[in-house]
Amino acid sequence: MTSSVRPFAPVIETDRLVLRGARKDDLESCHAIWSDPEYVRPMGGLPTTREESWTRLILCAGLWPLLGYGFWLIQERVSGRVIGDVGAMLREREMTPPLGSDPEIGWGLAPSVQRRGLALEAVSAALRWLDESAGLSRQVCVIDPENTRSISLAAKVGFEEIGLAVSGGGSVLQFQRRRPQ
Repeated sequence: MTSSVRPFAPVIETDRLVLRGARKDDLESCHAIWSDPEYVRPMGGLPTTREESWTRLILCAGLWPLLGYGFWLIQERVSGRVIGDVGAMLREREMTPPLGSDPEIGWGLAPSVQRRGLALEAVSAALRWLDESAGLSRQVCVIDPENTRSISLAAKVGFEEIGLAVSGGGSVLQFQRRRPQ
């Protein structure tokens, strides 16, 4: 169940980051991240074209009025630079076994800022907001079995592995997290 629909992403500030909604002028910085082969490798994806980056940016903005939650862009407080994205969405993922209809949490950081604890900071802040404001009782995530850093992060924020699945012709690990009581 979600609370009321929000037309825009709320702004969340942490010690080092600002999580905020996507804007039209974010295209170039997001495309630089999303088209980086190092960024997409752990997600099993291909670098995006500029056109695909535009579609993804629209997706980030469009989830909020549709679902009442969505994806934030992650911005460094000091530099103002967009360094990644984090959030939740409903996916109609073709997967065996299926994950169900719970929101899927996702995150990614530009390779140049990884290994500094920023992903943990961003994911923790996003989950705190989702727990308190979106009324989501269960979230899921899907991680490539070789992406040990994301698996470790998922465990740190309360996700538990529920099994191996097949998605897009490859194997992925499924995780779930229940809202703390």
